[in-house]
Amino acid sequence: MRKRKPDTNNNFIQALLIGAIAAMAASVVLLVLFSVFMMIQQVPTGGGFYISFVIICLAAFCGGFVGAQIMRCKGMMTGALVGLVYILLIALIGGAAGFVVNLFGTYLLKVLLSVVFGGIGGILKMNLCRR
Repeated sequence: MRKRKPDTNNNFIQALLIGAIAAMAASVVLLVLFSVFMMIQQVPTGGGFYISFVIICLAAFCGGFVGAQIMRCKGMMTGALVGLVYILLIALIGGAAGFVVNLFGTYLLKVLLSVVFGGIGGILKMNLCRR
């Protein structure tokens, strides 16, 4: 079976969008799972703040993994950009819903974590493909 050479020009936008959509879907699933967990375990209300960081990291990781799978090359760059697109989509959706997005403090930390974990997901996918 012959390996297909990746087409970087056409797949880049597609990889970013599909990766960001996969990250959004993963965040919805994780939000539902963690909300059920919080109802069952009686987690303090302050715990939701930290759980949101965990959800963003895991969702960006999944999105970076999927984006790198579509792109088939440049895993770290693809994953990091998917993480950035994902967190910007969250800000746009939140702004459209009427929430005020504070661009300093915790939001910058969420952007950083999203980019880092998206890049890690892309790197992991590239390393799994080579084995």
